[in-house]
Amino acid sequence: EQLDLFLIHFPVSFTPGTVEATSADQVEKVPLSETWGAMEALVEEGLVRNIGVSNFEIPELKMVQEVATKPIACNQFETHPYYQRERLVEYCTQSGIVVT
Repeated sequence: EQLDLFLIHFPVSFTPGTVEATSADQVEKVPLSETWGAMEALVEEGLVRNIGVSNFEIPELKMVQEVATKPIACNQFETHPYYQRERLVEYCTQSGIVVT
């Protein structure tokens, strides 16, 4: 069996048990490059078909793109007629990242 799409939900990781970080000690110091590398390994192992992100802004996307050997399949974030996120949508589109 294989997952079709696996996402990093947020570009920051919290310590175990933390639902909403209210102080710096509740934020893990795990680099995005390390997390992305682990996700790429899942693709290599055949467990996941595509990997992507959620709630990433352009700087975080660029960080991942600098180290990625597999493409970012999608970026899932809030966008609608009253919150259009034009720069982010344009960047994703130009980078081949599907917006969901």
